Amino acid sequence: MKYKDPKMPLNVQVKNLLSRMTLEEKIGQMVQIDRTVASAEVMKKYYIGSVLSGGRSVPAKQAPAKTGSTR
Repeated sequence: MKYKDPKMPLNVQVKNLLSRMTLEEKIGQMVQIDRTVASAEVMKKYYIGSVLSGGRSVPAKQAPAKTGSTR
């Protein structure tokens, strides 16, 4: 797969990747949805390109990780 080969010129990688994508996948990659409607099902079904965490939705508060955590 040319698009995975870092030795290939960028324009060749891009052209190769885009030639493998369906129209639905290309459209989905240009879509940004709010995190309040993002789910694994929505992301897979519509090939969503990115998720916005802002606007009117506010992420839940997160506690800082403790030093030495094994996460």
